[in-house]
Amino acid sequence: MRKLFQLTTLFIVFAAGCRSVLEAQEVSPKASSQDLGSADKIPSTTTVTKVSNATPENKNWIERTKRILEIGIAGLTNAEQKKELLKLRPVVAADDPRFVFAFVLVAMKEKEWASALKNTTEVLERHKDYLPARVANARLLLTQDKKLAAVAELELLAKGLDDTSSAIVSSDQLSFAARFLGLAVGFLEGPGKESIKATTLQALIAETDKISPAHQGPFSEARMAVMSEYETLVDKGEQALADLRQGKVEDAEDRRKELELQVAKTEAEAIAAKKQIESNWATTTTRWNVVWSNCQSLRQSAITWQSNRDQAARSIATLRQPRVDKNGNVDRNDESRYLAEQQRLNIRIADIDGRLGRLSADYNLAIQNGMAIEKQMNAIQVQAQQLGMTLAAMNGSFVQADQFIKAKEKSAKKIDPKLSGSKLRQARAFSTYDDFNFHKEQTLLADTLPKE
Repeated sequence: MRKLFQLTTLFIVFAAGCRSVLEAQEVSPKASSQDLGSADKIPSTTTVTKVSNATPENKNWIERTKRILEIGIAGLTNAEQKKELLKLRPVVAADDPRFVFAFVLVAMKEKEWASALKNTTEVLERHKDYLPARVANARLLLTQDKKLAAVAELELLAKGLDDTSSAIVSSDQLSFAARFLGLAVGFLEGPGKESIKATTLQALIAETDKISPAHQGPFSEARMAVMSEYETLVDKGEQALADLRQGKVEDAEDRRKELELQVAKTEAEAIAAKKQIESNWATTTTRWNVVWSNCQSLRQSAITWQSNRDQAARSIATLRQPRVDKNGNVDRNDESRYLAEQQRLNIRIADIDGRLGRLSADYNLAIQNGMAIEKQMNAIQVQAQQLGMTLAAMNGSFVQADQFIKAKEKSAKKIDPKLSGSKLRQARAFSTYDDFNFHKEQTLLADTLPKE
C-alpha cells in the first residue's frame, strides 16, 4: 500500500509541475485561498442556515457531501480538518437528507454520539422515510443503552423497509437496514433482554414478522448470528470461545488478502495511467517547443524584412532629384535615371511587403497551433490532478479498510476462553455485536449521490 501512496504523491507533484510550466507561459489561472474558520466538534443541527435551492451554495451540496465523506475517511486528526468540516456545515440542501447524513456518519466514526444524534433527529424530522438515518438513530440509542427508545425506532424501521417511498434510498441500503434490524432484534432477544420487558420485545418481533421475504434473508441471518455468538460467549465454554477466536482470525485474514489484491490491482492501474500521462505530456511538450521555435524564427525573419523595407523607403526619400538648368529645364537623361531608381526601389518594397504578408499568415497559424497545444497541455494537467485526487481518495478507503481489519484482528486476540464477570458484561454489551463500518456506510451513501 505504501507504493500506492507514493504513486499518489507522484501524480500530485506531476500535476503541480505541469501547472508550473504552463504558468511560466502565462496560460494557467492563479490559485485562490480561503479561510476555513475554526471548530472543535463535528457541527450539529443547531448551526444550520436554510437557503433557497436556487443559490450557488445549495447547488454544490453534492461536492460538499463528497468532501465531508473524504474528511471522514481521513479522520479528524487535526484542527484544520475540523475547521473545514464546520465551514461545510452552514449551507445545506434542505430537501435532501444525504448532506446532513454525511455528518452523521463522520460523527459516529469519531464517537461523538451527541452530535450524531442531533443530526439524525434533524434528518428524521424532515424525512421520516429516510431509512439510513433511522438505522443510525437506532444504533446510537442502543450504543447509549437507551433500549426503550431504540425499540420505538426499530418498529418504525421495520415498517419502513417495505413502505418507504424514498427514491434516494438504494436497494443495498435497504438490505443493509434489514441486516441491522436483525442484529438489533437478536441483541434484544439475547444479550440485551435483561433490561427490556417481554411484552415490548414481543411487539417488536411481531412487527418484524411482517417484513417482506426479500428482506427476511439478511434480517434472519444477522439475527441468528448475534444469538449464536452470544450463546457461544456464555454457554459453550472454552473450546467454543477458542473456535470463535479462530473464526475471527480467519475472517480477518481473508479480508486482508482481498484488500491486498485490490491494492495490487490499483497500483498496476496507477502505474499504467502515470506512464500514459507522462507520455502524452512529453509528446505535447515537444510539439509546443517546435511551434515556439517556429514562432521565434518567423518573428525574427519579419523583423529583418521590415528593416529592409524601411531602408528601401528611406532610399526613395533620399534619391537625388533630376538636374535642372538655369532656365528651369529638367535634364531628361538625369530624370530617366531618377525614375528608374525610384521604380526599382518601389518594386523592392512591394516584394518585401509580399514576404511580410506571408510571414504574418504563417505566424498567425503557428500561434493558433500553439494555443491548441496549450489547451491539450491544460487537459493533461487536469487529468493528472484528477487522477491524483482519485488515488488519494482510494488510499483513504484502503487505509480505512486496513484499520477495520486490524480492529477485527485485535478483537479476535481479545477473546479469552476463560469467561469472567467482565467478560460476561462484555457479552451483554451492544458494542460487542455492533458491526458499524464507516467505510461501508460512506460507500453506500456516495453511490446514491446524483452523478454529475
